[in-house]
Amino acid sequence: MGVQQLHVLHSVGGTEADFDKILGVLGSRSFQGSDIPEARGLGGLFLGEPCWSPCYEWQRLPFQGYSEWVPLGAQLDVEPAVATYYWETGFDCSLDNSVLVHIPSCDLATGMDLRWVGTLGQYCSADGRVLALDPSIRSPGPSSLLARLEALQPFLADSSQRLMWALRGEKNVCSRDDTNRPGRLRIGGTYYLSSDGQVIGKHRTIHSDER
Repeated sequence: MGVQQLHVLHSVGGTEADFDKILGVLGSRSFQGSDIPEARGLGGLFLGEPCWSPCYEWQRLPFQGYSEWVPLGAQLDVEPAVATYYWETGFDCSLDNSVLVHIPSCDLATGMDLRWVGTLGQYCSADGRVLALDPSIRSPGPSSLLARLEALQPFLADSSQRLMWALRGEKNVCSRDDTNRPGRLRIGGTYYLSSDGQVIGKHRTIHSDER
């Protein structure tokens, strides 16, 4: 018998005017997962191309199903704050392993004036200071995106946006005998970045008899 845990954190931006409504919808859907906008997948282009290259712009055409803002509910739109860049080895013999890294969304990168300077998973200011990075590139752990608070807050204030997170997860007890499994513990919650830089929120759990 063993214990299996899964946690996923979805990061989205929304307008200041719709903040309360968006947070309420995220809270009600945090146990469903599939109804929460996920980080966009970016493949088929080089790591330095997002936000400016013809290949990236081609991926943003309407017939590709791309939309900067994603409907969350009736007259509510949110924007995923990060994107997932991936490059599989395939016939590319220059790579030993496939690449999977979280990078800033185009809106976030443009608003914070971020630029990629050739280091995997790092985005810098004009003077070369690292403002956003995926820590999993250098340290063991899940892929994510971290941003310096002092650079992120001015962008959010100038664009009248709020940054929010939806947490979902579950805890399972694994056993060869399904009849003895106690079901699963489902986890859901919402968090947001306050104007003074604090992460505020809460989560709750629900026990399910599903096995």
